[in-house]
Amino acid sequence: MDINKKAILSSAVLTISFVVFGALDLLENLLIKIFMIGGLIVFVLFAINMLIHNKEKDRLESKNSGDL
Repeated sequence: MDINKKAILSSAVLTISFVVFGALDLLENLLIKIFMIGGLIVFVLFAINMLIHNKEKDRLESKNSGDL
């Protein structure tokens, strides 16, 4: 293989590797954002669930104390 073909082949390999690693970096950032947003949604739903549970518990306690 002459030097010209080796140079073309090595530059093609470098270009492909840069494209692949760039795509993986973008995918990693996208996955991090998806997991952060998903975690925030789960936290908000958990907080809403706890508020509803506490209101229901307070309602039942006030109902039971009214019976006594």
